[in-house]
Amino acid sequence: MVKPFTNMNKIVILLLISVLPASAFSQIEPPPGCMVIGERALHADHYYDGDHACHSCVNQQAGHCDGLNKVVAPNMAVAEDLIIIPHRGVWGFPKSRGAPENTFAAVQCAKQYDLDVVEIDVMRTADGKAVLSHYFPLTWAGLPGQTTDKTLAELTQIKVKMRNEEIHPTETFASLDQVVNYAWSNGILLVVDIKVDGATTSQKITNFVQTVKAMFDSVDVNKLGSMAVKVPAWGHNEFMTELNLQVPNYQSAYQGKFQWILISNKAIDDSDMTTVLNRIKNWIDQEGMNLAFVETIIFSPDWWGGKPFTWAGQTYKNLIDYVNVYSASIAVRPVSMRASVWSLDAMGQRGTFTRHYQWRHFGNFSNDIRGDIPTTMAYFGMPHSMITTDRFDVFKQYLQNDWHPSGEVTEVVCNPSN
Repeated sequence: MVKPFTNMNKIVILLLISVLPASAFSQIEPPPGCMVIGERALHADHYYDGDHACHSCVNQQAGHCDGLNKVVAPNMAVAEDLIIIPHRGVWGFPKSRGAPENTFAAVQCAKQYDLDVVEIDVMRTADGKAVLSHYFPLTWAGLPGQTTDKTLAELTQIKVKMRNEEIHPTETFASLDQVVNYAWSNGILLVVDIKVDGATTSQKITNFVQTVKAMFDSVDVNKLGSMAVKVPAWGHNEFMTELNLQVPNYQSAYQGKFQWILISNKAIDDSDMTTVLNRIKNWIDQEGMNLAFVETIIFSPDWWGGKPFTWAGQTYKNLIDYVNVYSASIAVRPVSMRASVWSLDAMGQRGTFTRHYQWRHFGNFSNDIRGDIPTTMAYFGMPHSMITTDRFDVFKQYLQNDWHPSGEVTEVVCNPSN
């Protein structure tokens, strides 16, 4: 029998309402895990390993995880949820006096433009520390010698070039520790692209892991959650074997505290369909929530990954779709994982700087049209993907329907000291 709703019941309810703050009715109440993105309240257990800093309510509420939250929890329910990643920070604007690439100022400039996912390049110094740099020769600083032959203390005293190749009056090589501390305080996710030399794949993996170890030795372990580290197009087993060999305490001290990013394919000669799709599958299967996203290289609409293909009895619209669909099919993930693409556009459409600070107009072949914005944005899945670009301003204008190929781009001005 249902009890009648008495006046006493009403009085109790009114008393409860009177002592609750007004904010309790106007804000999202965070679930266990305290993860809130925009208007969505999500459970951190579904997105982060228990050892990751962003699994913590304290760190979530402090804003340390804002950038990474957006990456790992794409909102497929809205028409557009694209993340723009500034390549080597926001640099070179204005061209005559902008911040140099891969500097502390370049990361600060990204934050000034509300870009809270930032790509940086990292190398190992002569004394086993981690420094931001894309170039092995000290050409970036107008000096002879090699970056990797200098200590961190030496490099942080060396001023580096702006885009117009003049030496910046104040900006030097930046330590990874300095940049991570800033990223942690400002809710930035650092997408770390490690640069190594090596004649063979085995040598490159060994040198890569040495740099990973240098990163561990350089950064506060409690702030590793500000990083997601790119791994080149290598198999999961061969990479992890070397990592556990060089860092025997990896599983107990570091695993789960940060995330990996798989580069699914890089050069055209290592991009056959079966190899790439199996590589992605193995990394997603093995790493689960420890994989932030997959970087996909789509060379052109004519390449197999840029158009529909069938694999293992299922048809996918393109390589981005494969990442989205397969990642959502495994039990450890509640939603699709993001894929990212890279636009070759460092000084305009279809181009990039090399490690020797020289310009080249195209990537792997003459039909490599990754720098063509309408082509890039036309791929299925792009509205919920990520784009790594040197020209975030051009992409923003394109998305705002304020751009056309022959039009002028508003010059970016940044004051990193602000």
